[in-house]
Amino acid sequence: MSYDLTIRFDDDATAVVDSSAIESFLGSYGSTERVARNQWLYEPNSSIHVEIDLVSVSEEDVGSISSICVLVPYPVLATSGESALKMCFAIAEHLGWRVFDEQTGDYVSSDDIKGSLAAQEESVGIADDVIASNSRFVRWHDGWVCAASRQSIVFMIIAIALAAVGAMAIVVQLDVDEDKTENCLFWIGLPIAVAIFTLKIGFDAWLKRRRKVRK
Repeated sequence: MSYDLTIRFDDDATAVVDSSAIESFLGSYGSTERVARNQWLYEPNSSIHVEIDLVSVSEEDVGSISSICVLVPYPVLATSGESALKMCFAIAEHLGWRVFDEQTGDYVSSDDIKGSLAAQEESVGIADDVIASNSRFVRWHDGWVCAASRQSIVFMIIAIALAAVGAMAIVVQLDVDEDKTENCLFWIGLPIAVAIFTLKIGFDAWLKRRRKVRK
């Protein structure tokens, strides 16, 4: 999920600009990086992350840009929101376009940055409420993560630890030479880890079938 801003020529969708004019400005803006055709990234430091997508008129005419979408992921909106707005206003002024807030459904002005930041804070609160109501997501540091993904990470760490302990115990029992210990730990620990993961996958599949039968 992201906070989305669109830079465009008022409501006139036919107004277009050559991509080279926009790319030249982005290249001189500082701390910007082109990551793909018509896609840029603005990361002046580790706490600011802004994505810029140049929207083409058509797939056949990728060099003609009708609008620019600026996206800020919600987890970094608090630290990136103001920077994104300032960038949008700079681009809009350069092109003679305006900045449209997709969340409020209205144009925003560089004279009312405080109002725009207040709208961002409100949007973050709404997004948090929506995500919190979904049992598949849980809080993780300053953001959200899929609960299943976090459980998988935790299980992977446990499986690797068990494999390492098991391999070490076998190596000790076999009284392996010290210079061969590292290789033995890897080749013994790997099958143990694979076996644990296989059992986990099988158990998850069995549990899923049981739940379907109960329904």
